[in-house]
Amino acid sequence: MKGCGGVCFVFDDFHPVFSGHSIYMQQIMRHLQARGRRMSVICWHDGRYPEREEYQGITIRRIKGSYYQPGGVRSLLRALWQERAGFDCLHINGFPDPYGLMISLCRLLGKRLVLQSTLYGSDDGHAYQRHHRGGAIRVRQLALVHAITCISRPLIRTFEDIGFPGHKLVYIPQGVALDRFVPVTAERKAQLRRRLDIPPEAPVALFVGTILRRKGVDWLLKAWIEVQQALPGAHLVLVGMHEFDRTHGSREELNAFSAEMRGIVQEHDLRVRFAGLQEDIAPWYQAADLFILPSRKEGFGNVIIEAMACGLPLVVTPMDGVALETVEEGRNGFIVDDVAGLADRMTALLADPSAAAAMGAAGLEMARRKFDMEVIAEQYDRLYFGDGAPLS
Repeated sequence: MKGCGGVCFVFDDFHPVFSGHSIYMQQIMRHLQARGRRMSVICWHDGRYPEREEYQGITIRRIKGSYYQPGGVRSLLRALWQERAGFDCLHINGFPDPYGLMISLCRLLGKRLVLQSTLYGSDDGHAYQRHHRGGAIRVRQLALVHAITCISRPLIRTFEDIGFPGHKLVYIPQGVALDRFVPVTAERKAQLRRRLDIPPEAPVALFVGTILRRKGVDWLLKAWIEVQQALPGAHLVLVGMHEFDRTHGSREELNAFSAEMRGIVQEHDLRVRFAGLQEDIAPWYQAADLFILPSRKEGFGNVIIEAMACGLPLVVTPMDGVALETVEEGRNGFIVDDVAGLADRMTALLADPSAAAAMGAAGLEMARRKFDMEVIAEQYDRLYFGDGAPLS
């Protein structure tokens, strides 16, 4: 494909209000920029931010409303038309209802359209079929896109199930910046613990993610009651947003759940720290002994490979098969399916540093072999700009 060498991303949220996936895709953008590619973003806003802004070399165009508000789709199509000289490929996260109009616009303009599936149960093939009427006709319409890229193989299978053409399904897993997420020496770990106010000798388990029910924080705290009974000196650190303002549409529900979790901690006098959202999370991995992600649903779980790259063993839930993308049972971690299993595996690994270190080393080797961000960014570059059919 010859053109300007640009990609336009459409996100619900972007700087300064980020979603987890837009934070991740910003890392991909930086790697693409280093290859000389032009990056732009169109996102929704409520009028509090400028309509246009340059942020870290990314051109941001903000439009009011949403896909589902009157005039929202028209505003998006107008913005895409006005920005058409700045991109060769349009990347949309998920499957917004007017994607058919995006297909028509991209075909008119001679642009590639890539749709991305990132969350099992939300934007996978089965969910698409539930949310869009028309059956096989809609699937044929969907097949007019250049490609659908999925971040896990279970997501790929859901599109195969509904009859989407296999040659247009592209598996690109998440990647991790191996120059940023690295293991540290025992001396450096001790320094980080002092800086982060973490007890120097305590066994420390780490969770990274927004404090949500979907993330399984309630399961984690129930399990931690048992862990603390077995290991009274153990500490659990929760890094992620736990206070929600009006930029979050379900803030009352979100804040209620977060308050319930803090109530459990207080009721059982648990050694649990709500560390909040952190701009630099690498030191938190490097200061921990074990990583836990007990999510009910994920598309991939990028925090898992960040933990692996820092040499941490893992305890995770199945997440509809997504955990199998990163966890080899008994080698670099464990996959558990209930609170009792979660408590048992956390206790065992925190009580046995040698076993934990061996699993962490196996995870580090896998992260370097399979999830190097440089390699992942190259796959996106080929998808957006390569000649011919999408990657297989």
